[in-house]
Amino acid sequence: MTISKILELYARSGRSLTDNGLDEAALPLRDADAALELFCQQRWRVLGGDVYRLMDGNRFKSAYDNWSYEGTNIEESFAVARNFIASIADRTMYVVFVVEDCKRWLPRCWRLFGAMTTLKLPTNWGLPCSASSCHGQARGLMPQEDGTSGLA
Repeated sequence: MTISKILELYARSGRSLTDNGLDEAALPLRDADAALELFCQQRWRVLGGDVYRLMDGNRFKSAYDNWSYEGTNIEESFAVARNFIASIADRTMYVVFVVEDCKRWLPRCWRLFGAMTTLKLPTNWGLPCSASSCHGQARGLMPQEDGTSGLA
C-alpha cells in the first residue's frame, strides 16, 4: 500500500518542525524524488512546498524559498515540483510538501507533518479548504483538541 510507504519514508527520513512551532515534517532533498513518486502513485496533487535549512542544534530555518501550483493536472503538479526541487543548488536543504488527495481519502488540502507518521488519522479533521487558503498556513489541517481544523 502506497500510504504505508509514504509513512515509512517520513518515519525513516522526515524531520519534525515542532521545535520551530510547526506541526509539519520536512524531508531531505535526497528523498524528495522518492516522496514525489509515492505521491504520484497515490494520485496526490502537489500544491507546493517550502524549503528549510537544518541549523546547529537540530533546528530548522526557513530558506525563504518555496513554490506553488494552482492547476488541476496531477502530472503537471509533479513536473512543477520536480523542476523546482532540481533547481535548488544546496542539496543539504529540506522540503515540506503541500499535497491534495484527489481520491479524497484525506482532507482536501493538507501539509505533511510529524503526527502523520502513525497510522492514526483522526476522524475529526477540518472541512476541506482551497489551496490558496491552506498554502502558507503554519499549521495546515491539524485537528485541535476541540475537533476543529485549526484554520482561521
